[in-house]
Amino acid sequence: MAEIALPELQRPRTLRGVVVDVHDVAGAELFAVTAWQGAGRPAKRQWFASRSIALTNAADRADEHGLPLIDLTSEPEA
Repeated sequence: MAEIALPELQRPRTLRGVVVDVHDVAGAELFAVTAWQGAGRPAKRQWFASRSIALTNAADRADEHGLPLIDLTSEPEA
């Protein structure tokens, strides 16, 4: 069985929020939802194959914890 390396989980010091971003994991495009709740709590990351499901999960988590939602998968507007 082949080992698959996951992207390293970044540790922003001041960010409190839920971030959606996209990664290539073993040749598959996967969407990560990472929640940083602050106060020394570790970040929690979940993986999704669908952007819409990832955004739904991220919105749920942001609502639940009163955190901002940051979507790094969207195209910048012109």
